[in-house]
Amino acid sequence: VIFCGNSINIHAGINGLEAGQSAVIAAAIVLLNVTTIVATGTYEEADPSIRSLSMPEAIQRANMLMKTLGSKSSVALKAVKQAERLIAQNDAGMQMHEAHIFSLCLSAPFLAVTLALMAHNWYPSKVFVGDTFTYFAGMSLGVAGILGHFSETLVLFFLPQIVNFLYSSPQLFKIVHCPRHRLPKLDTETGLLHPSKATETHYNMNLVNLFLRILGPQTERTLCMALLTLQAVCCMAGFGVRIVLSGRWK
Repeated sequence: VIFCGNSINIHAGINGLEAGQSAVIAAAIVLLNVTTIVATGTYEEADPSIRSLSMPEAIQRANMLMKTLGSKSSVALKAVKQAERLIAQNDAGMQMHEAHIFSLCLSAPFLAVTLALMAHNWYPSKVFVGDTFTYFAGMSLGVAGILGHFSETLVLFFLPQIVNFLYSSPQLFKIVHCPRHRLPKLDTETGLLHPSKATETHYNMNLVNLFLRILGPQTERTLCMALLTLQAVCCMAGFGVRIVLSGRWK
């Protein structure tokens, strides 16, 4: 949770980026919660006579069938396997269902207020979000992921923030000179942003300046859109990895 707040705080500096990245991640969390709730909601449709039984009771019921029909009866053996499978699936499904509902109760209101804030924080910004929002945003997203039991997926949603932190580490840990602000430089004649330098030979090390070095001078709006596109792609990749590893991981 602490990392989530700080990672959004340092991946900032241009209009719309703080609120934009928070909105994209929150939208991904809401989508994940809704799809999982729909998928796990089917546990309520299980046979009540089986769902109401504990694991020992289900096995005892199957044993009674085995005594009545014989220990080699395929019907009795099938009853044992079916009871164990349904009890395990329903217990896991119920826990996941409730966890994602709780996560949705946190992420959906956060997404709504962030979109409203983004309307005023978008270029040209009328509102400066500052540390107050970035720490709150990171905390909210981190808690929603942890209590929703999908912290691994949340790590994939936060890939740009993780990359930005790793790339910025030499400056953050004072290995390379780190000025008070690492904002890009504005050319007032063209209205374009240029990468800023920490020293005469070293550029400031963050994704904002790196994108300007790769893409060339950009307007603030265009640069923000490029960074948010990266954020959206990483969130989509997170869904892809989750689908591929579903049933294999944990």
